Amino acid sequence: MLFSVRDIDVLRLLCWCQNIDPGDLNSISTTTERENLIALGFIKEHEKSNTLTISESGKALLRVIFEGNIPNLTFSYHESVIVRRIRLSKLVLTAYHAGIDVFATSVNSTSSSSSMFLTAIARGKGRNPWGSARVGAIANLGGVYYSTHYVCPNIGRMAINDEITAFHNHTNFGKDTRRAFIFVGPTYGDVIEELRVRDEKRDTKLIRYGEAYHGLTYPIHLLSCDQTGSLQLQIMATPDYRAKLSRLMLKTAFQPPPKDVPAWDALYKGRPFVIGVDMNLRRIDAAIKIAKKRECLPISLAALDGQGDAVLLSRYKDTGLATVYKVTGSILTELLGRPPSFYIPPQTQYLTEKGDVVDAPLIQTAGKTGRQGRK
Repeated sequence: MLFSVRDIDVLRLLCWCQNIDPGDLNSISTTTERENLIALGFIKEHEKSNTLTISESGKALLRVIFEGNIPNLTFSYHESVIVRRIRLSKLVLTAYHAGIDVFATSVNSTSSSSSMFLTAIARGKGRNPWGSARVGAIANLGGVYYSTHYVCPNIGRMAINDEITAFHNHTNFGKDTRRAFIFVGPTYGDVIEELRVRDEKRDTKLIRYGEAYHGLTYPIHLLSCDQTGSLQLQIMATPDYRAKLSRLMLKTAFQPPPKDVPAWDALYKGRPFVIGVDMNLRRIDAAIKIAKKRECLPISLAALDGQGDAVLLSRYKDTGLATVYKVTGSILTELLGRPPSFYIPPQTQYLTEKGDVVDAPLIQTAGKTGRQGRK
C-alpha cells in the first residue's frame, strides 16, 4: 500500500489533536480511507467518546517519516480532557483548511510563517511551562501572536494574570512583538453568548471570559469553527490586511483616516470606513462611538457574508449604526494573491522530504519501532 498525502495528514492531525470526531474529518478524507487506516492498525476508535485517535503503530510510522519530530503525548481517558481535545480539534481543522501550518512542535517554530502551536504538546511532561493557563494554542498570523482560547457557553473561568504571564513568557521575541487574543467557538453566536455572562466581583483570581473580554487591553478577535472562520484566518494571515483591504475596496475613493482615530481604517464619502473581517467587535464599537461623537454615523463596515448573517447585520446595520459591505471574492483574490479557497489534502502519493514513498519497507520499520516502544 502506498500512502496518500491525505492519509498522512489524517495521521498527523490525530497525533496532534489525539481525539477527533470522525464527522469533522469528512472534509479531509473518506470513511473508506479511514477504515483502511484502522484495518492497518494505525488509528483506532475510542468508543466512549465516539472519536478517532492514533495508535502506537501510527505514532511509530510518523516518527519514521518525520525523523522523530512529532509530539510525544500521553493519552488520558478523563472525560473533561477528551472534551477539551475534541473542541480544540475543531479549531485545528479550521486553521488547517485555511492553509495554516498546524503541525508546529514549539512556539518558536511559529515565527517564520503562519502557523499554530497546541499548548497540550508541552503539557504533561513533568514540568508544565504553561501552568494553569487555559490557552489552547498560540497562532502566528501576519506577524501577530495570538493567544487562542475555545469559548462556548459554560466553558468555565480563567486566571487572567496567569494567562498574560504565560502568553508573554512564551512569545518573548523582543519589544516589538505584537500580541492579541482569539476567542474561538462553534459559531460566533456561541462565543458571544458566553461573553455576555459577567459575575459580581469575587475575592478570587478566576473570572469568566465575559469579564476578561471587557477587561483585557489587548485586541480580541472572535472566530467561528467553519468555512467563514477559515476564510477569516486566511485574511488575518496577510500582513497589514486592514490597510490593504481598505485600498482594494475603495480604490480611488479611498481617503486616509484621521491620525487620531486608530479604530478607523479610511474615510469613504466623508464617513468612517472600518474593516470588520477580523471580528474585533470592540474595535468596531470604538469606531462607532467616535463617529457618534463626531456626528458622522453610520460608519461603513466591511465583512464576510457569514459574519454579516451571524452577527454584524443585526448588531450594527439593523440598529442604524453601520452600512455593511461584503468583501467579494475578487477583492480577496487580490488580497491573497490567489482565489480564496479551503485546503483539502490531495489523494496523490505522499513523498517524504527525501523524496521517498511511504511503502511496505518503511511501514515494517515503523512496526519494529512501535513494538520496541511498547516494551
